[in-house]
Amino acid sequence: MTQPLPYGLDAYNIRFHTLPINGITLNVAEAGTGTRKGPTVFLPHGFPECWASWGPQIRFLVDEGYRVVVPEMRGYGDSAAPAAIEAHDTVELAADVIGLLDAHLNSAV
Repeated sequence: MTQPLPYGLDAYNIRFHTLPINGITLNVAEAGTGTRKGPTVFLPHGFPECWASWGPQIRFLVDEGYRVVVPEMRGYGDSAAPAAIEAHDTVELAADVIGLLDAHLNSAV
């Protein structure tokens, strides 16, 4: 049995997929239809949150016509969690965000 998503997000057709980013795999939640030329909002979470922490903002943005991309950052949820402590520093986290932006701007993700 699947648990319902928080904040009533089940009504927002959240789509999950994984992307190879910066040498790891990130799980990404997306909502909203947006077009390739339409507005996209990226919402990376901080410690100790998860993608669903953005629930109220996801609802608002999708209702306003935005496409929303919400990654589970490295070490969280279904994203890869490298064992090395230094693999979780701010340089790696920033590289993950840049990789995510590149993946969405340079391909048909």
